[in-house]
Amino acid sequence: MSAPAVDSNYFDGTPQEWIEAHVICLERYGLVAIPGDPNDSPSFEILDYDMPREEMFMFVQSCRDEIGSLPVTEPTEESVIEAHGWLMGQYRCFVAAGFDMEPPPSLESSLDQVARVGLFVFDPVEMAWDSVSDAHGNSSEYSWDELLALCPRSTEEWPQ
Repeated sequence: MSAPAVDSNYFDGTPQEWIEAHVICLERYGLVAIPGDPNDSPSFEILDYDMPREEMFMFVQSCRDEIGSLPVTEPTEESVIEAHGWLMGQYRCFVAAGFDMEPPPSLESSLDQVARVGLFVFDPVEMAWDSVSDAHGNSSEYSWDELLALCPRSTEEWPQ
């Protein structure tokens, strides 16, 4: 694996500070924004905007350019093994809650994916959502927030 790849314009702070900086920046452009669900990836949600979508996206990009990106490092074999183990715990949480999910990727396939493309994709929340959604991505059983609350991404360690 190679050395960490870091965006030349990255944010120097915590993910929570990055979110707060975006909310403040977006408010300067007249957008109403709030922090995203703390159980999900660092994010913010734009609640209201009285302008064309293209203009709103331009303001979001301006804030990203001003604030910078969260630094991202290329995964190491050790970090992939750790992340895959944690994700398997979240996967087991959804299965125990009664979700009928596709089989998860093996650790070997995740390591292979990292070697080929530099990352691996395994998201049990997305898999749970897919298991209860229709062809249009709508679910009458659960909201995304309910899935995150059921098996939160903020859980530090899952039972074996």
